[in-house]
Amino acid sequence: MKIRSSSALFLVCTVLGCITSYADEPANAAAAVALFDGKTLIGWSTKGTGGKATFAVEDGVIVGTSAKGGSNTFLCSDKTFRDFELEVDVKLEEKDTSYMNSGIQVRSRINEQGRVSGWQCEVDPSPRAWTCGIQEEAGRGWLQPVKPQDAKADLPVFAAGKTFKHNDWNHIKIVCEGNRIRTWLNGEAASDLTDDKGAAEGFIALQVHLGPEGHRYFFRDIKIREIVK
Repeated sequence: MKIRSSSALFLVCTVLGCITSYADEPANAAAAVALFDGKTLIGWSTKGTGGKATFAVEDGVIVGTSAKGGSNTFLCSDKTFRDFELEVDVKLEEKDTSYMNSGIQVRSRINEQGRVSGWQCEVDPSPRAWTCGIQEEAGRGWLQPVKPQDAKADLPVFAAGKTFKHNDWNHIKIVCEGNRIRTWLNGEAASDLTDDKGAAEGFIALQVHLGPEGHRYFFRDIKIREIVK
């Protein structure tokens, strides 16, 4: 039986489209659910000790504002998650990038010292450009990229971080499956880490870094697709 060229082209494009989709996204993910209703902080609360930053909702955006003293502050989801695909838009009001950064915590918990601890997808406007690198907050530190042991050595280049848009919205995607965590920044693949020491489940959190008061951090369109096993 002959297949029309147009039909054949449609078939090829469909198959290739599936392959591309499966390469970046889990095939067995549920429908996306909003974690932020755009109006209130219902489903979120600050956890951990020492942080003095505040969070509020303005025009459909979560706004975190830094305060003097204390430590990093985290707005945490009340619900915990195991395997998922998370997407969020982040913007920093950059005044001084020598200290200012943020991060998205995934599979996190409160440790014995009362601190938020777990995998963090970094948001880094500094010249090193490590946005979407992965570290363990209040734990082992940087996991990808890895800092050189020699403090004077050049920091490794993290190409995806160069796509970071200063004083503008950046789209971050994080996929956690089993012991693997992957990140994308503005559509470009960033980290791909397999880590047997990471937690199997935990909450999601938005970080306001310690530093001078009055610096603002913005988060919007927070959606999650849980991966069904």
